Amino acid sequence: MRRIAAFGRFWWDFVVGDDWRAAAGVAIALGATAAVVAAGLDAWWLMPAAVAIVLALSLRRETRHPGVRPGPGPGMRVSRRGNGALEDAQQS
Repeated sequence: MRRIAAFGRFWWDFVVGDDWRAAAGVAIALGATAAVVAAGLDAWWLMPAAVAIVLALSLRRETRHPGVRPGPGPGMRVSRRGNGALEDAQQS
């Protein structure tokens, strides 16, 4: 049972990743493509357009606050040299 749960967590992390909105947008686009095909129309154009829109929205959302970045991990600090490098906090 543990392996099945690990397999499910892997796929959830792989598909959803950091942005559940992008995964939901692609899932909705797949459903819309299936509906258009079921109606008997050509839908080859729908997925590329949907992916471009989802990507643009995702990038817009992430770059809205360009000065806000996640901090360094535990035990790390940003270098004072001004190059943005991370240093081990225990070395100083």
